[in-house]
Amino acid sequence: MSSERKKLLKKLNEIHWHSLLYICNDLWISPASDIIGKTEILKTEVTRKAMAESLLDWREHAVQEDAKFRWPHFTMIERPDPTATWAPPPALVIDADRDEHIELVDQDRRASMIELANAMSYDSAVCVGHVHRSLCQPLQEQEKLEKSLETATRDALMYVCLDLNRMPPTPPSGTTTKDMLIEQLIRWCHTKPVDPLLWPQIHSGEVLSRVHRCIREVLVPSWVAKPPFDTGLKSGGTLKANDWCLLITLYLPLALLSLWKEESPIRADNFANMQSILDNSMHLSCASLLMAKETVSLEQCQSFLWHYKAHVGGLKEIFPGFGVPSHHIGFHVYDFIRLFGPVQNFWCFPGECLIGKLQKEY
Repeated sequence: MSSERKKLLKKLNEIHWHSLLYICNDLWISPASDIIGKTEILKTEVTRKAMAESLLDWREHAVQEDAKFRWPHFTMIERPDPTATWAPPPALVIDADRDEHIELVDQDRRASMIELANAMSYDSAVCVGHVHRSLCQPLQEQEKLEKSLETATRDALMYVCLDLNRMPPTPPSGTTTKDMLIEQLIRWCHTKPVDPLLWPQIHSGEVLSRVHRCIREVLVPSWVAKPPFDTGLKSGGTLKANDWCLLITLYLPLALLSLWKEESPIRADNFANMQSILDNSMHLSCASLLMAKETVSLEQCQSFLWHYKAHVGGLKEIFPGFGVPSHHIGFHVYDFIRLFGPVQNFWCFPGECLIGKLQKEY
């Protein structure tokens, strides 16, 4: 038995018994001779394995298509082809010259997005992120993109179409289907560059080596701790919160400035190509310094938000398609500072220190 046949048989065996029986009945397949003509079939009379094997045999010998097809668009060998007026077309045919879509005014679009978001399920909200990631990929195979978008819910597809302000024309039935939304998203992809957007090459080994050198050689007051000299390596272990704070506000800026700043006597050969990454890293360090102050004025709070926005926006420009949920969460730090004051008023550092002491003593 071929690997593809085994894989298909395994998938069929995982389907519910009633679903398999329904499909067998729909295709006029009889897994067992003694159930022909019966109006009521019991689970003891036909097994799921028998139905799965019958469907596999139907796929191999009763259908002309060897390649993948879209249900129910298949060609029977001995029987008439199925007819289903409700079925979507066998494949999406995107005509680049015919681009029909509706653009809403901004007020209506935002209102529709808010209404949809309020009624959206958790699964649909997760699917929105999946759709975004699919659209960020280089458009090389339309079938692959279409298959990826088909896994999303209708609400998720609708939300992304509204966000892009690209809605399909209203059909005569008045109901916008998933296929119509997918078609619009694929059309949108056709308007974007086909080639993948490349990320700049960073010599991570060189950067890590310079960070280690800074940790070892930079002179600091006795009350300023040093992270492990092998930070970033497996031997360095897991960094503590204080190590991260010192690393991002002191040692990493010094390492990157010495490596990529034009005026540095020990700069790297590729310093000219690293200016955008250096600036972006400095925005993060500035935001971290402002965030960790013992007292924060309103002006400093606004400055934190500006630096953090510049950092996240820079990441999107320098590394297209890169983004993690913590980038969004970081913006709420600004709200918390406005509500509760400096981060030291509500961070978990004292509790973590207490836990560490208790673990050592007990």
